[in-house]
Amino acid sequence: MNERRCEPVTATTTPGTEIEVYEARPSTSPTLFGTADPAEVVAAATAAAKPLADVIERQQLYAPIRGGKYVRVEGWTLLGSMVGVFPVCVWSRRTDTGWEARVEARTRHGEIVGAAEASCDRSEPRWQDADDYALRSMAQTRATSKALRQPLGFIVTLAGFEATPLEEMPVSPDPPSSGRTVDPDGNVFPDERGPSPFQFQPPAARAPSDRRSDAQYKNMYRLAKLLEQRDPSYSLDKLRAEARAMYGSDLAELTKRQASELITLLKQRAGEN
Repeated sequence: MNERRCEPVTATTTPGTEIEVYEARPSTSPTLFGTADPAEVVAAATAAAKPLADVIERQQLYAPIRGGKYVRVEGWTLLGSMVGVFPVCVWSRRTDTGWEARVEARTRHGEIVGAAEASCDRSEPRWQDADDYALRSMAQTRATSKALRQPLGFIVTLAGFEATPLEEMPVSPDPPSSGRTVDPDGNVFPDERGPSPFQFQPPAARAPSDRRSDAQYKNMYRLAKLLEQRDPSYSLDKLRAEARAMYGSDLAELTKRQASELITLLKQRAGEN
């Protein structure tokens, strides 16, 4: 297997030169909030939940699926930064059908407070034709949100969102005719609210006339570039990953309705509404 690890770095200095070596130190508190008092822990978590919810709502760092709001990995890493928990990718490696990765959630002093492994496979409809680097990135993304969910999921719930990260949601809900929703653990629930707006639909099942227009595609490209100018961490590749997560399709395969929804979301982020 092609496994890549984080290797220790050895520094070489000239005689008489001193370097400061970081040494992980254990925390004296049994919790992330510096107190063992349950009431104080709840109060601190609640205090973190409100500004978290404000940013997630304002920046649209979630996707609505069947009445629930599922937070994107950016929302989870934001929360981690707020309380001092950071994701560290320990390794990522190629599998027979894709990539898998392990991420640990660590405090600033190096304590491990959560860990998770996740994969991204070409057996998943939305990833079967994706580039290799995209599968590797998604495996790391899934492991990141899952690792942070373990110690911080209750704060996301206090903020009014689902504790399950968006990246952990199933590849596609059951077809609309079944009236059921399948969660990431395979549990089946009745659903009376109709199909999800992000219901996966194989491209072959779409009528050519329903495919997004060239004008819509150009508009999505324009908005992605505008957002990238304002935030270098954003890119067209990130937009493509969002489209796959929301609709199970690449940008080029979206329907007109899906493209319109995505354009509206991008305009909100860009402040054009």
